[in-house]
Amino acid sequence: MNGKHYVAPISFGTLSTLTYDLDVIAEEGLDDPYELYQEGKWDWNAFYDIMKQYKENAKGDEERYGINGWYHPFFFQSTGQTIIKKDPKTGKYVNNIKNPDLERAADFLYKLTKEGLDNAAWIGSAASTFENNTLFFAMGPWASTGSHTPKEGDRWGVVPMPRDPNSDVQYTTLDIGAYMWIKGSTKKDAVRCWYECSKLAATADEYKEISKKKFYVDNPNWSEEAYQVTYEDVISDKFTKVIDPGYGISTLLSDDDAATNITKEAVIAYLYTSIRKFDDSKTQITWTQVREQYKPIIDSELKKFNDSLQEFLKNDK
Repeated sequence: MNGKHYVAPISFGTLSTLTYDLDVIAEEGLDDPYELYQEGKWDWNAFYDIMKQYKENAKGDEERYGINGWYHPFFFQSTGQTIIKKDPKTGKYVNNIKNPDLERAADFLYKLTKEGLDNAAWIGSAASTFENNTLFFAMGPWASTGSHTPKEGDRWGVVPMPRDPNSDVQYTTLDIGAYMWIKGSTKKDAVRCWYECSKLAATADEYKEISKKKFYVDNPNWSEEAYQVTYEDVISDKFTKVIDPGYGISTLLSDDDAATNITKEAVIAYLYTSIRKFDDSKTQITWTQVREQYKPIIDSELKKFNDSLQEFLKNDK
């Protein structure tokens, strides 16, 4: 900010990927998502077609779903657009909620819920998701490693969130590991050493290889391909990073503790998942509804933030 660094980024991490059971893919005669990803064909359409076929293959009264977990924000952001953006010309933050690409992503996600492909229940692990006749589990690596890691004999595949079919660019949003130095500290040399060591551990090939070997001690049944996607590809230059600043721009927009809706989600987080929810009359919520409801709130919060930002920059010269 104003030419000065107030936080030290150390590493990138993967927020969410799609895990699936390779044996189910083979039994159902479905295309392997990882092979489609390798061929550059892994997009919204391929993702939808695989889930649709899996659901339609159900026999008798069997209930099947396409996906469970945390994936909605990443489809919006796979368009390269976010609800809030920074205007490079003015330096101000602007409300982008009426962007047509966001509406297109919302329409796609709305269809998944409407057609019964979205399993909205909280399940919490890949194995349990597969046991509940759901093809894909979308979540961070924590939910398919450690105590949730595949057992001996399990064959799990992992792919990134699918690409927007209207774009040749593969976008992703990431978890950013960073540290702030607390005002009043007198340990500048120790802090600098800690930053340098942390960054080295996350970026140097030698230490990344050590970390990988330790990973396989706890997760011996992970495949090399799954590790590559989760811990290497998604944070690499193969993907263009997009971040919605709305996740941290104001208390009302960003803090769940300030939420007034039933699900107790902050405004930005709620907007990204709203189209999988239903109102009191059990009617699925539309993007148009929430967009018009929350646009004035976002505008008001951004005005306050931009005014504060300009005041800060003016006084910090």
